[in-house]
Amino acid sequence: MPETLELRLGGTINGRRITTRELDYTELDPLIEQLLEAALIEAGIERVLNTGRLKAGQVRSLSQVHLALENAYSPVDPKAPFGAIYRFVVGPDARDAISKITAGLAGISNNKVVPEAAEKVRKGINRAILRGLTVQLENGVLTPTFSRDNPPPALEVYQTRKFESEIAARIIRVGGARPMVRVKLLGSRQDATLILTGVKAARELGNHLYRDAILKGIGEWIINPDRFYAPTRLIKFNVSTFRLLPDATMDSVIDRMTNATGGMWDGIDPVSADLD
Repeated sequence: MPETLELRLGGTINGRRITTRELDYTELDPLIEQLLEAALIEAGIERVLNTGRLKAGQVRSLSQVHLALENAYSPVDPKAPFGAIYRFVVGPDARDAISKITAGLAGISNNKVVPEAAEKVRKGINRAILRGLTVQLENGVLTPTFSRDNPPPALEVYQTRKFESEIAARIIRVGGARPMVRVKLLGSRQDATLILTGVKAARELGNHLYRDAILKGIGEWIINPDRFYAPTRLIKFNVSTFRLLPDATMDSVIDRMTNATGGMWDGIDPVSADLD
């Protein structure tokens, strides 16, 4: 997978051709922010904000791990279609997600993404083009040039379904302005961030870090369209109740989950499940 993402911008600001000098972070940062959010959502990575005030004209290096600015320049040729080109290094954990997003925007089929990630991409590009900019991305494949006259296509998305669920997970971290818990699912080993009902629930779970628990709530899952009852990846989860598990082997935990769900998970291997 490509290790860089090149973002090319054209158009005018106040009648002047776009260049890296004309574009400050107030125009560029929202677009990159939405693309990064989309990649993190698609890759299932926990968001870590990079805070701090920026000087006028400064571009935020949003993440040294996921997406970091490597170079920015303006072509010397005044007739070049793009007056500002930004090249970002893509971290290994986000490369697959960025590649799927770029390929989807280029019209290559079979590059499904999580619905929320698709919405972030649409929002970011549309914000830029509605301000009169033209946008093109290059990440192994080259997208069309998007503008008011040529808006981005709707990305292919996974089918999802919400239903009451029970999951077995190890509690890793609890906190946040909106109370959440970071866990590792015991079956698939997937990391996930779950939403809690409030501060009280966060305090209760915060006393049991690195313990295994059964968490009950409403989950949104990617599903296999040919087996609508068979979830393959957890997208969101709102915790309503939980109970701690005694120290036990993983096999015994999975056995308890199988019994608790009446055999719903029989024959499903969450590790080898195909997400395409």
